[in-house]
Amino acid sequence: MGQGIDTVESTLQEISKRQAKTNARLWGFLATLLVATPGLLAKLFLFDLPSS
Repeated sequence: MGQGIDTVESTLQEISKRQAKTNARLWGFLATLLVATPGLLAKLFLFDLPSS
Protein backbone atom coordinates (compact mmCIF):
# COMPACT_ATOMS: atom_id res chain seq x y z
CA MET A 1 0.00 0.00 0.00
CA GLY A 2 2.87 2.39 0.78
CA GLN A 3 4.32 1.96 -2.69
CA GLY A 4 1.03 2.99 -4.31
CA ILE A 5 0.91 6.16 -2.24
CA ASP A 6 4.51 6.97 -3.23
CA THR A 7 3.60 6.47 -6.89
CA VAL A 8 0.60 8.79 -6.59
CA GLU A 9 2.69 11.43 -4.81
CA SER A 10 5.45 11.31 -7.43
CA THR A 11 2.84 11.52 -10.20
CA LEU A 12 1.26 14.57 -8.57
CA GLN A 13 4.67 16.20 -8.23
CA GLU A 14 5.38 15.57 -11.92
CA ILE A 15 2.01 17.06 -12.89
CA SER A 16 2.75 20.09 -10.73
CA LYS A 17 6.12 20.60 -12.45
CA ARG A 18 4.54 20.31 -15.89
CA GLN A 19 1.82 22.78 -14.93
CA ALA A 20 4.42 25.27 -13.72
CA LYS A 21 6.28 25.02 -17.05
CA THR A 22 3.03 25.48 -18.97
CA ASN A 23 2.17 28.53 -16.87
CA ALA A 24 5.60 30.02 -17.50
CA ARG A 25 5.21 29.55 -21.26
CA LEU A 26 1.74 31.09 -21.20
CA TRP A 27 2.89 34.14 -19.24
CA GLY A 28 5.88 34.53 -21.56
CA PHE A 29 3.58 34.46 -24.58
CA LEU A 30 1.20 36.98 -23.02
CA ALA A 31 4.03 39.32 -22.03
CA THR A 32 5.43 39.17 -25.57
CA LEU A 33 2.01 39.90 -26.99
CA LEU A 34 1.53 42.80 -24.57
CA VAL A 35 4.87 44.33 -25.59
CA ALA A 36 4.51 43.69 -29.33
CA THR A 37 0.96 44.98 -29.77
CA PRO A 38 1.62 48.67 -29.00
CA GLY A 39 4.70 48.59 -31.21
CA LEU A 40 2.74 47.11 -34.09
CA LEU A 41 -0.06 49.64 -33.66
CA ALA A 42 2.43 52.50 -33.54
CA LYS A 43 4.07 51.25 -36.72
CA LEU A 44 0.74 50.96 -38.51
CA PHE A 45 -0.61 54.35 -37.47
CA LEU A 46 2.55 56.43 -37.40
CA PHE A 47 4.84 55.08 -40.10
CA ASP A 48 2.58 53.50 -42.72
CA LEU A 49 0.71 56.67 -43.59
CA PRO A 50 0.28 57.14 -47.32
CA SER A 51 2.29 60.00 -48.73
CA SER A 52 0.19 62.48 -50.67
